Amino acid sequence: MIKWSMVIDLDRCAACQACTFACMAENNQPAVGPEEARKRRIHSWNQILSFELEGIKVPVPRPCMQCEIPACVRVCPTGARFYYDKGGVVLQSYDRCIGCRECMGACPYNANFFRWLKYPPENVEEFDKYRNPDIVIVPGLGRVGPPPKILGVVEKCTFCIHKLVKLRKDLKEGNAGALSSIFRPGPITWETVGKAIDILMRYLLDPSSIDIELFGWEIWYLPACVASCPTRARIFGNIEDPNSLVSQLAVSGRAFRLLEEMGTKPKVIYLAPRR
Repeated sequence: MIKWSMVIDLDRCAACQACTFACMAENNQPAVGPEEARKRRIHSWNQILSFELEGIKVPVPRPCMQCEIPACVRVCPTGARFYYDKGGVVLQSYDRCIGCRECMGACPYNANFFRWLKYPPENVEEFDKYRNPDIVIVPGLGRVGPPPKILGVVEKCTFCIHKLVKLRKDLKEGNAGALSSIFRPGPITWETVGKAIDILMRYLLDPSSIDIELFGWEIWYLPACVASCPTRARIFGNIEDPNSLVSQLAVSGRAFRLLEEMGTKPKVIYLAPRR
């Protein structure tokens, strides 16, 4: 079994916003500008919130919490918001969404965003060549992943599901760089993908900690926010694997979840500052 999870170490986060901009570029999110922002139409799947702890301001990145009991799924009238059992990721079908925004009202983390308009340079046809085309099709539910050019739908963080799907495909075909030499030949399951992601995380934190030599470009199979973080504040992986980094950090004495009392069981876990 596999459940994707993310641990964010608040001791390491520098509030540099690299994760925010990497997420925007990877997932075709628009820069709405100050006028639209004043209308509360900001569009950023990953936001850096700020909390004060004993007189010190602590930055708290807030992606989608990828809840195990997601309130947004319960209220969606069309099934556009659904729990993807191949990894426990909450996804959005752009083909089913009718823009009612029930999910936005139900989410206690304010992690959903409505696509109001086409913002420059999105309204310029030449911009299309810069868009990420990696759309994932879930049978019976339609398109998920980086959103296509559709207005009037709700969007949110997907843990970059398209990258995980691509990693599994590339592992099967032997195109995953040095990772392919580890896992082929043999069956490539989602658990295999989880082990590959854990190798990438260990390499990212300390290249000398693993026995194989990666080319380096393989880290881009990780979610954009994780791969781009300069302080390595984010750890991603399969929390169901007791040997994974994310699983070991999740039981740290510093670990906590946002609004855990809501009963949503978020799979984004924070490590409290030591100071």
